[in-house]
Amino acid sequence: MAAYGGFYPCDKNGDEMEPLIGSDWDGLYVCADCGRIIKQDTREVVGINPNPKFLD
Repeated sequence: MAAYGGFYPCDKNGDEMEPLIGSDWDGLYVCADCGRIIKQDTREVVGINPNPKFLD
């Protein structure tokens, strides 16, 4: 679980990832509180992951 609430960059499954240049990051963020996956540019909820994996 994330140390703090808020939004974290994530993959299409809603698991946290580093949005590095050349990665397959699609501008998605996961809410650490509810697990909703949100597309950054449209703010559209595109999925949900009730148990996202967070980086250490």
